[in-house]
Amino acid sequence: MRKPSFGAEIRSRLLRAGFSRVYANRSARELQEHWDEIVAECLRNGLSESAAQNQAATRLGSADALANEFTARMERSSWLGRHPVLGFALLGLALTILWWVSFGSLAASLCGLFAASEQNPPRMETFKASFDWIRATSYIAVPWLCCYIAEHYFCGWRPALWGCLVVAIHNAMHFMRLSYVARAHGNVTWGYGFNFAAMPSILAIVSPLAVFAIYRVFNLRAEKRNDIYEPKAC
Repeated sequence: MRKPSFGAEIRSRLLRAGFSRVYANRSARELQEHWDEIVAECLRNGLSESAAQNQAATRLGSADALANEFTARMERSSWLGRHPVLGFALLGLALTILWWVSFGSLAASLCGLFAASEQNPPRMETFKASFDWIRATSYIAVPWLCCYIAEHYFCGWRPALWGCLVVAIHNAMHFMRLSYVARAHGNVTWGYGFNFAAMPSILAIVSPLAVFAIYRVFNLRAEKRNDIYEPKAC
């Protein structure tokens, strides 16, 4: 079996560390170019192919060491990367609240709650259906945003998993109740609690973790054409 090129090894390690494909591809391409330049220089100086590759490995370092250096440096480049547990726990909750407040306010406005009167009552059935839509979409959208932000800020896959786990715990304990009496004020109750008799759908708990798994597998998928990371034949 043919050994992967230096660039291909770097790319594989960066993807396993949780970097985006764009960043991993660009870094692998740049390092492969440096590798090829060193090998070509050594060959011009009379070294054999194996000796030239050993010289390139000595100058650049191993693929594993370089990938670890990239990972450590990029994780330190953002607050989320330096404080992944706290950062993504807060991020998961903040994104959930933002999702509910943004779309809940929009639904309330469209259903006439802000301008309700006896002559123009709000469309409560539509508003309740909107709440169901907001809840269902949050099961997928919020964990996906956690994964995307972890990738965008070079935090790695572990913080993304932690963020999705926090969202799953939130879904298991969160409840929201909506009540409205004609010619009276409505009431929205937001809170947290847990008991087995009133457990939410298992989908609410499993979905965030499934989103992480799908996002991770999709990011690690093989390229259709990987020859740009392989040495070019002269």
